Amino acid sequence: MHNILIIDDDPEDQLLARRALRKGQYGSVWNVESTTTFEQGCEELSSGKFDTCIVDVNLPGRSGLELLQWCKTNGISIPVIVLTGTDDRSLDIAAQQAGASAFVPKSHLSTGELERAVRYSLVRNSTRTLLGELSSGFTASDTARANVLVVDDDIDDIALIKRELRKNDLLRWEIYTATTLSEARTILSENDIDICIVDYLLGPDRGTDLMTQARDITNCHALFIVLTGMKDRFIDAEAQQLGASSFIPKASIAGGELERAVRYGLERARSESMLLRFARALDSAAGEIYQVDLKSRAIQYMNRGAEMNTGYAVEEVEIEDGLFKLVAEDEITHVRQQIEQALSSSRVLFETNFRR
Repeated sequence: MHNILIIDDDPEDQLLARRALRKGQYGSVWNVESTTTFEQGCEELSSGKFDTCIVDVNLPGRSGLELLQWCKTNGISIPVIVLTGTDDRSLDIAAQQAGASAFVPKSHLSTGELERAVRYSLVRNSTRTLLGELSSGFTASDTARANVLVVDDDIDDIALIKRELRKNDLLRWEIYTATTLSEARTILSENDIDICIVDYLLGPDRGTDLMTQARDITNCHALFIVLTGMKDRFIDAEAQQLGASSFIPKASIAGGELERAVRYGLERARSESMLLRFARALDSAAGEIYQVDLKSRAIQYMNRGAEMNTGYAVEEVEIEDGLFKLVAEDEITHVRQQIEQALSSSRVLFETNFRR
């Protein structure tokens, strides 16, 4: 079950947000709590119980953007989704630069955009958490270019998508287009595509088929945004399960949702590219390197040196208490105590002996 905190001083907007989240959970079980002030929100987030925060940009005497900075300062790495009563693009960009996971105008609450933002942000956050400081604060030069592939068999929709993207003049757009899966595969294999926007229905094919096929294309790191002319929760769920960055009904293209999805998707695409390079460097390291989720005691990552020396593959220990498969038996009690201390304070360093 995911715990979600809403911080908004308007009780009607709180109710609308709760209703929006309940609208299409696709089997998700969410516990939604709310508070009305910046200070109360910080207190609740400090408890460590919440997986996502939805905050209004205008709080009594404070800004929701200040909460993003507070989260960074206090080591809280959950997704923060910013709500606003005005569809202000400059505010949207400021929220993204401050680290927001998504930006949703309150006028879009009834469209399902908030519920989608929460679901997809929870998935994206695993990458951001793993990267930590490596993924924070891209410079302007990092994000000035955008290589985008649009795959749609409707040339009018392609023209609309290109117009919407080019409304953002802060990016240098290189927009490739394709009308079939075959054309799209060729472009993905020959170009460094950041984002692929693909229609779910492409004649006899499906856009999600391209997502599957792209896994076999060497050095293809594109993130996928799936479009559909139908409001179908099952297509949305399928796209998410296959790893789509976003799912957008075509009726929302002209409302700014697509351009936002591409901007936030570019940040994720470059984060994951950096993560891949970082992972390759870790794998080639001579020593043993591990990443552990202290709450579940599961091993999230082991480099090749660790796998060779312990005799375990990461798949065997990425389970609850998987860490204790590696720790020497007479050290387990000590390590449990150290983990409890680490979780209750900012102290996260301790030593132990692994089995050999």
